Amino acid sequence: MQECRLMDESPQILYRNYRNLKLDIATESGNFEFNCEFVCPSHSSFRKTEEYYHPDPPISRLFVIETGCAEVTMDGVCTKLEKGDIAFLPAGHPFQTVYHPGLICKAEHVHLHDGLGFALGPELPGLQKIWKPELFAALIAAFHTQPEFAAHPLIV
Repeated sequence: MQECRLMDESPQILYRNYRNLKLDIATESGNFEFNCEFVCPSHSSFRKTEEYYHPDPPISRLFVIETGCAEVTMDGVCTKLEKGDIAFLPAGHPFQTVYHPGLICKAEHVHLHDGLGFALGPELPGLQKIWKPELFAALIAAFHTQPEFAAHPLIV
């Protein structure tokens, strides 16, 4: 039987300074500030099946599947991710992952919040799978040829 690793992430991670992209949005009812802080990359390759459970993720994630496949279960829905997929996993939604041998996943851990620091994520729908071959190619190229933070504007 495969061991599932419990990932206990402290909300203290949110109280540090990270590279940030800020977007000011003007609407008829007022202004809104959107922030995307880049907490850390997690670029991983898997030689064997590994399973993880995140019971209370304080940060959002963006998975870019370079090769192989993974399954993510969030809000009771299991989604298979394969080469070319981009997936957004919002904060505040518990999730479980199964990473299969041969998977190369370029993940970015991000903290999305408003101008007051309130996290954006718990009120968002669960996992969002994105199929945009042009964006996928641009992200993979940036991950392989640029400094770690070069992909950040593409993500936002």
